[in-house]
Amino acid sequence: MKFVVDNNPQCFWESTLSMMNIEDYREYCLSLGDDVEEKLPFQKFKNGEGVLVFYVAGHMFSFFDCNEFSVISLKCQPERIEDLKAQYECIGNPYNESPKHWIGINPQTAPNALLQELTRNSYEIVKAKYLRRKRTSENVQKVLEKYDLHFNYV
Repeated sequence: MKFVVDNNPQCFWESTLSMMNIEDYREYCLSLGDDVEEKLPFQKFKNGEGVLVFYVAGHMFSFFDCNEFSVISLKCQPERIEDLKAQYECIGNPYNESPKHWIGINPQTAPNALLQELTRNSYEIVKAKYLRRKRTSENVQKVLEKYDLHFNYV
């Protein structure tokens, strides 16, 4: 559902009008699980020193520039992206990521409920993908050990 107030298009969802500030968003990301880490990994790059990244299973699920807090980049299912962009004006392209698998959301105009839902979705996508890979790797290792097989990696 979209509204225009005083000729200014805004993104509203479930009539939730409060917007999340940078510290509330940080706390929300950290609350998603004990496996969430936060880092400032791009400090050596000219325009990346203020980019805060949240990780699960060692992989990014959310990031934004702390100096601007105007776009949060989130992982998203490719089949959802176009519908989300059409439905919500606060959703657009991500910052510096593939628009095929990522979205950008404006935290200044996105209501808390939408931002939280899409952030949790991003967290779950990344966690499921990389934990599945880890389990597969562990299962292969168990089979190798069971049959006393060893491989030399070059």
